[in-house]
Amino acid sequence: MGANINSTGYEISPFLSASTDTLYFSSNGFGGQGDADIFYSVKQGSWTNWSAPKNLGDRINSPKFDAYFSHSGNHAYWSSNRDDLRSDIYYSTFLPPPPLLASAVGTDVTVYQGSDGMIDLTPSGGVPPYSYLWSNGSTTEDPAELIKGIYTVVVTDDINQEVEVEVPINEPDPTPVIRTVETVKIVEEAIIYFDLNSSIHNSENVVSLKDFIGKFSSKSDVKLTVESHCDKRSSDSYNIWLSKKRMNRTIDYLVSNGFNRDLITGSYKGERQPDVVCETCTEEQFTKNRRTIIKVIE
Repeated sequence: MGANINSTGYEISPFLSASTDTLYFSSNGFGGQGDADIFYSVKQGSWTNWSAPKNLGDRINSPKFDAYFSHSGNHAYWSSNRDDLRSDIYYSTFLPPPPLLASAVGTDVTVYQGSDGMIDLTPSGGVPPYSYLWSNGSTTEDPAELIKGIYTVVVTDDINQEVEVEVPINEPDPTPVIRTVETVKIVEEAIIYFDLNSSIHNSENVVSLKDFIGKFSSKSDVKLTVESHCDKRSSDSYNIWLSKKRMNRTIDYLVSNGFNRDLITGSYKGERQPDVVCETCTEEQFTKNRRTIIKVIE
């Protein structure tokens, strides 16, 4: 049966469920309550592929010897010497697992077109541990750095019960802002372009970065702004995440080459401010939108 079922200890008394997909057996090689415990494993397609054994827990297993498990209808039967020197036969009624439930509370974005929304998800019931798959690709319980949108998650427990939750994240309406006009003079500018779905500096933009860096004999007092963008070939939330990575990696590169991190500001726009607006873009047009702009400001 392979290493998933057989351990370095002993395995005895196999029992296959009527549905032929669950194997019950006793083993002293997988840890547990004490001596031999009763475990189950679920068939994963072929007869040689089984899930990792699960202990039936202290309702069935004792610190002593437990084996010869079988079940019929709503009753399970097994042998155990938990109460005496020799084994007796016990039975128990099967109880259905508690239903899997989940609730979530969303925290809205604080500024228009911001990305600081978050979700607090609370699973309950079912059989832990739980796994999570969000509509934006996240697999964490409580995703953060979210933009406006409707997010759904499928929560799955250890026995494959599933529940789906939908959470809206909103943002404030755009409002006119009256601010003092400050003249900003752009002294120098460089634009680098990224490969599709990448935040790694390729050979071409490394050359551009080195050309830009080479223009400064003293870098520690140079004030920079770094602004990163994506093309539109993915979801808005993914592109916000990717443009943020492009911004951070570019800032890290500049700092590693002598610029002062305290004098660098950054922003990431996702797909929202394309250089080329097009319905059916060519690859060249997509490339122009996958850009990071570095500006020296006075």
